Amino acid sequence: MDAMGFLSGKRIKQDFIGARSAQSDDDFLARCELNRGHADAAIRVRAAIATLAGVEPGYVHAEDTFDGDLAHFDFWGSLDSVAIVLELEKQMGIPISDEQAQRIVDPESVRDLTVAQFVRSVLEAVPGNGVQ
Repeated sequence: MDAMGFLSGKRIKQDFIGARSAQSDDDFLARCELNRGHADAAIRVRAAIATLAGVEPGYVHAEDTFDGDLAHFDFWGSLDSVAIVLELEKQMGIPISDEQAQRIVDPESVRDLTVAQFVRSVLEAVPGNGVQ
């Protein structure tokens, strides 16, 4: 904590990581209730979230909520939908149309939205991931 009582972004990340263990990809997928056919895309969505939060993907758990567990990160306080779509495109290696982006659940608009629910939302909105 600095002299004014604020935690730095670096300290927030250290505390976040220190308070949990990494969740394996297999456990993440199981908790997202996804089959192996969705594994690659789901792991890439997780990587996009982790990149925006500035942590390693293993520390983003399927049951984390955006307004709870991940709210400590500056990015989630003022979620920029363009930034998340750009990072998803980068991680997934595919373009996401405006229409598809509008179908992805906005973490700021849904109370207690979990990472697993967000992952499923992305997979449903973006074709080619096996979710109908």
